Amino acid sequence: MLLQNISSKTLGQLVLDAVERSIDPLSGEIQVFRFLSHLYQSARDYERMTTENRIQSALRAVEAHSQTLSAIEEAQHAASSVSSPAAVPEPTPPKRSTSLPPVLKVVAAASEDGGKQIYRIDV
Repeated sequence: MLLQNISSKTLGQLVLDAVERSIDPLSGEIQVFRFLSHLYQSARDYERMTTENRIQSALRAVEAHSQTLSAIEEAQHAASSVSSPAAVPEPTPPKRSTSLPPVLKVVAAASEDGGKQIYRIDV
């Protein structure tokens, strides 16, 4: 029994309830074992109910988070399908004829001072 999770007010109510249920009607005295049994059962039921409520609250939070993630994913999918239409083909590079190799031609002859030549590539 985890009485540390029960507030003082709630524990007091559980004790009073157990006392009232443990009074012997003939003698008017509290039956100790009945009292302990009633207190144990009440505290156990309270803890079980509290735990179930916490679990339900956590499940609702997980479900809400899951729905939020689904909405975000749907919005991202919708935005990506709008921004990149499928009907526009990608441009292709121009095809080059591979039958003849490029030819280097001398455009300007070497000058006498520097010895440089200018070449042109015909494709």
